[in-house]
Amino acid sequence: MNRRNFMKMTAVAGVSLLAIPGFAEEKELSAQEKWSALTESEKQELREKMKRFKSLPPEKQAKVREAYGRFKNMSPEQRQKVRENLSRWRAMNPEKRSQMRQKFQRWQKMSPEQRQSFRKKWQSYRQLPESRRQQMRERFQKRRN
Repeated sequence: MNRRNFMKMTAVAGVSLLAIPGFAEEKELSAQEKWSALTESEKQELREKMKRFKSLPPEKQAKVREAYGRFKNMSPEQRQKVRENLSRWRAMNPEKRSQMRQKFQRWQKMSPEQRQSFRKKWQSYRQLPESRRQQMRERFQKRRN
């Protein structure tokens, strides 16, 4: 695994701390009480992730902390959505992840107007019957090949 992929994986692993139910919940428990509530396997997993986190350069650590801060301020529903997205990400093969990164980069380069236009078109597409969407996908695939 090259260094860049390792760094991305480690950042995702750091953020995956957030996927432990209750980890980022605001409770009136001390750090020691929170730690004591974890199982041995959860404690070991966190030790390993902390080791990886500490090996990150400071700018990557800052990104992980920033993501954690955002997560901590989310509603329970938003947190659940993040957990689901992390699970889907972990299940993807490297090729699919690469495709997703490319799509995200294209999205980031779009103007707000382009994004709004895309959202409207996507909503229209999603409202079509499945048979019509399938026809459109097939036609698109033919054009790509």
